[in-house]
Amino acid sequence: MIGQGTARRPLLLALPGLALAAGARAQAWPARPVRIVVGFAPGGPSDTYARMLATELQAIWGQPVVVENRAGANGVIGTEAVARSAADGYTLLSTATNHTMNAAAYPRLPYDTVADFTAVCLTATAPTVLVIHPKLGATDLAGFVAHTKAHPGAVGYATSGAGGAGHFAGELFKRRAGLDMPHIPYRGTAPAVQDLLAGNVPASFATLTTVLVHIRSGGLRAIAVATRERVPPLPDTPTFEESGYPGFEANVWYGILAPAGLPEAITTRIAVDIQSIQARPAFRKALADQASLPATGGPAEFAALIRREVPQWQAVAHDAGITVD
Repeated sequence: MIGQGTARRPLLLALPGLALAAGARAQAWPARPVRIVVGFAPGGPSDTYARMLATELQAIWGQPVVVENRAGANGVIGTEAVARSAADGYTLLSTATNHTMNAAAYPRLPYDTVADFTAVCLTATAPTVLVIHPKLGATDLAGFVAHTKAHPGAVGYATSGAGGAGHFAGELFKRRAGLDMPHIPYRGTAPAVQDLLAGNVPASFATLTTVLVHIRSGGLRAIAVATRERVPPLPDTPTFEESGYPGFEANVWYGILAPAGLPEAITTRIAVDIQSIQARPAFRKALADQASLPATGGPAEFAALIRREVPQWQAVAHDAGITVD
């Protein structure tokens, strides 16, 4: 018995030392610049939120925080770059709902959507809104549905590209409402909005951030928001649920991921620092100016959201035939 107790003692003594070493590594981090990869071109919401956070995190961490745009394939190129990076806290990914949608829309991805990443925290949410060109004539969702059913195949909806949030929202709704409503994908948000404003395409399922200025100017008409409750920028625009489609939601979330295996102490540190920024009135106002709200999910909540959404969007993609080669 004495021999067994003696044999255990070095191991038991080593465990506190290991914990202290892990804590020391977290305290020493970051010792050099941190990179936040954005899988989209500059100017979009993922890029905007990353740059807003980078400025504040740089002040907290005392190290440069650099935003790097690696656009292409609906975020896949930048996401793959992060998946292949070292799990040391120096490479992060500013991502969005497209992360789980890509797992449904792409037959093959160069990474595992769940297993190859460490969920750090959610950063913001933005409503999806159905907007139409005023010449369409509809003033509410019932009128839009009636018009679209009366003109099968003639009322198309524009999005920023195949497999994106607007595409999934549009397919989800048109099946719910029984509509023959063609999807018209564009190469980016700007050309989609330009054609919508010109009346070349009658409708769009868009992130509110990208169309709010045109709704306020009268260039576009907001028909319904895909949120549980009405949103402050559009207090007079009803939700889909209020308009007769219970449970219909298609919000866009934004968040920070890291490569799989990021030490828990560093994951927690990044999440806590970001959440401290989210609590600041100035940051909340900046998000509100982008027609967005701060999200409050930490590592566990964000990881659970990703695991939950992948099969949900896979079911939608299967039913709607959404695929991106």
